[in-house]
Amino acid sequence: MPSDDQTEEDCWKTIETNIKATTEKVIGYNRHKARKPWTTKEILNRMEDRRIAKLENNDIKYNQINKDIRNKIGKQRKSG
Repeated sequence: MPSDDQTEEDCWKTIETNIKATTEKVIGYNRHKARKPWTTKEILNRMEDRRIAKLENNDIKYNQINKDIRNKIGKQRKSG
């Protein structure tokens, strides 16, 4: 029960904190899925480059990077 000197914002923060703490305790943390074994740091960097090219609306660069990513993934999967 909120005390008289608490504002609505303070009450909400208390409720929010309690809900988050209980949720983490009961449900746990969201763990990231493991990446595919052929995903290398180089491929991840190229994926970031592709994302940036898409944001810049640079279709030619995006398509070139996407083709490069597909080639690298194919080589990695075959090699092992």
